[in-house]
Amino acid sequence: MTVLPYAPGFTYRAAFDPAGGTGADSAALAISRLNGDVSELCYLQEWKPEFIPSEVIREACGIVKAYGLTAVSGDKWAKGLIADKFREHGVLYRYTDTTTSGYYAQLPPLLTSSAARLLDSERLVRQMASLRRKRGSQGNDTIDHPSKGHDDMAAAVAVSLVLVRARGVPTTEAEEEAQRPEGSYERPAKEVGQNYEALVLERYGPEHGAALIEHARFMADDDETVFTEYLLDALPELQRLERGRRSAGL
Repeated sequence: MTVLPYAPGFTYRAAFDPAGGTGADSAALAISRLNGDVSELCYLQEWKPEFIPSEVIREACGIVKAYGLTAVSGDKWAKGLIADKFREHGVLYRYTDTTTSGYYAQLPPLLTSSAARLLDSERLVRQMASLRRKRGSQGNDTIDHPSKGHDDMAAAVAVSLVLVRARGVPTTEAEEEAQRPEGSYERPAKEVGQNYEALVLERYGPEHGAALIEHARFMADDDETVFTEYLLDALPELQRLERGRRSAGL
């Protein structure tokens, strides 16, 4: 399989398809670059089971950095755990905002118009050729591999080829989260959390209270709903009232 080595002056994007290492699925890494208007697959590697995920991620990070990148994109499989392992090696794992099926749907026009170029990989071609469009129970179409088939390499390649053409792709997890609309529970969670902050300060005093709030924010990792729960733990006398409020649907 031919590899296109890193060359300055190109835009690169990396995509990683994670796996647990003990099942039937492989982990895969794909790196593409934009050469004019053409998405070129530059690097592709598959790790077949059995493997230790942390060792695969360490190896993948070295490859990603060799292409001048500090971030890789992938789905939310084992959300948090995979991102933490990449972060340990100085690489940001950012979540894709489209399903793998959505990326597959964007591939045919790129391939048929010669706007995308692949590496010489028979296994990749077989995986792509095996993809099938299926009609879901709700009438929506999805593109996926057949039963007992695999698409680990195809998934990573599709994401990297499409993302390298995207504009305004978030470069940090904070930016990615900022672009996600707040859900129906997150907005009230912020309001409740603000009330709890005042109560924590009132009960424990400015210094100790501020330390508890800072600890809650650190443990919640910017998730307002989790932050609220940590503050609630600091106010045990309010826990019974809060549970009653939730059970009443307020």
